[in-house]
Amino acid sequence: IIIATGSRPALPQGIETVPRRILHSDELFDSGVPEGKRVIIVGGGIIGTEFAYIFTMLGKQVTWLVHSEPLSHTRYSEQAKDALTDAFAALKIEAQSGFILKKVGIHGDLAWVEGADGQRHEADWVLLATGRRPQTQGLGLERTAVRRDERGFIVTDAGLETDEPGVYAIGDVVGPLMNANQALADATLVVDRILGKSEARREPLWVPELVYSALELARIGMDEEQAEDADLEPAVGFAAFETSPRALGQDDAAGFVRLLADMDSGAFLGGEIVGRDAGELIHLLAQGSDRDTVLRQWISARYNHPARAEEVLNATETLAARWGLGDFLYGES
Repeated sequence: IIIATGSRPALPQGIETVPRRILHSDELFDSGVPEGKRVIIVGGGIIGTEFAYIFTMLGKQVTWLVHSEPLSHTRYSEQAKDALTDAFAALKIEAQSGFILKKVGIHGDLAWVEGADGQRHEADWVLLATGRRPQTQGLGLERTAVRRDERGFIVTDAGLETDEPGVYAIGDVVGPLMNANQALADATLVVDRILGKSEARREPLWVPELVYSALELARIGMDEEQAEDADLEPAVGFAAFETSPRALGQDDAAGFVRLLADMDSGAFLGGEIVGRDAGELIHLLAQGSDRDTVLRQWISARYNHPARAEEVLNATETLAARWGLGDFLYGES
């Protein structure tokens, strides 16, 4: 048995939706975009960040209300978030921070939201992008040995098997990241284990994370904080697309490639790509199955020129030049 019931929108206590007027993202996909030019988006997570861009490109007048800053609870670097903010500014998209949702309602032809400070915002309709929670209620799990943690996520071992033998859980119900990439990786892992093809263990850090917005943001592996928590000393290799002939020729040179390596061993720890085609280029970083030697493979590979992928090479060479990792990357040991 594989539990794959996904997740559902998480609304603040006391907040309810109104058909075609005040919606969460599931209702938006089910019913389509409501009529009306003015829209309020509440929430600065991935869903809010993507739809703020999408609706602006569709010609909507977007009021975007967030608690702190867009993507504040993600693992993207400050450089990545700053680059996204600049891209939003160029499109005249601005997130209004400090908003804590307290009330919603309908007044005539308008929908409104009200914050903790009493300030009210009105529009034709509202999208509530206030997070998601695992869909683990009503499954009868209390009659089994399957456990859930305090947030409702199902507890599994590294092979995604629950405490009930033969019962597995995948995707959003396991968390903590809830996205299609992780769910697909989980599904492959579990089926292979059930069929006896593999004894692989779940490695959520090594499944790509993506944001498709005014800039594409992609990342994989550790960030600096996680590396330091693991008693590693991360070195940063950086290459900006503003020096890429391909990016300049496309007149789209915003963004960069950012790699982390262990100072002691030269092992690849993680990476981030921001800008056009980041969702495609991240697959170069995802192919590093042997993370102890993959940087050496990237630095010795042959690249098309001009190509955005060359910035992976340039960022790797920065690790050698700036951080003294040349012996690891060019040598034999």
